[in-house]
Amino acid sequence: MCDLDAKGLWIEVLCHAFNSEERGVFRSKPKQILSKALAKLVSEPVSKVEAALKQLINNKVCESDGETYIYNRRMVRDEKQRRSKAEAGSKGGRVSKPKQKLSKTEAKGGSTTPSTLTSSSPTPASSPIEKKERVTFDEFWKIWPHRVAKTPAKKRWAKMKVDKPLLEKMVAAIKLAQNSDKWKRGIIPNPATWLHEERWNDEIPDPDAAKKALLASVFEENQ
Repeated sequence: MCDLDAKGLWIEVLCHAFNSEERGVFRSKPKQILSKALAKLVSEPVSKVEAALKQLINNKVCESDGETYIYNRRMVRDEKQRRSKAEAGSKGGRVSKPKQKLSKTEAKGGSTTPSTLTSSSPTPASSPIEKKERVTFDEFWKIWPHRVAKTPAKKRWAKMKVDKPLLEKMVAAIKLAQNSDKWKRGIIPNPATWLHEERWNDEIPDPDAAKKALLASVFEENQ
């Protein structure tokens, strides 16, 4: 029942809400109206976004107060269940079935407000196991070759959940990138950008690949 503008806005919201710290929820900054925050997010006029947002709310596609937050009921509910299972798993037990009856909203596939999710279930950072596995920013900063823009890089790091295995993957990627032509010529990405874009997953070509291929072809010809 929504037009293409409203559907497009909803898709953008879902993508950003899934990657937010409070999964499933998109919140505007303090003292910022939700429609303006969304307009900046999708690079569209505020009036156009307000009309699309009104459609989403009126057709009950989302949950929103229209001023500060908008969220997806299913995503919030799934995240709540995931955290509950993670908490039980860290304690070596099973998730106990809730004794109380579901509310009418939850029984219909809905959820409570985002604030209820935050207060009723612990955040991943509160887990003692994850605290032990977490790697500090200084450990990353020691291995980064071009140390510029430390503050934004540190802020980005604080939003991530980097453990030892991931740090080892980063180290391997940095060592491989240092042998690339771009890095040798000093074209090294900003550390905050590198972290935000998860550049450790980049496929960096082997600088010696051409030489190896040439040697292999020569060897085959001589056989």
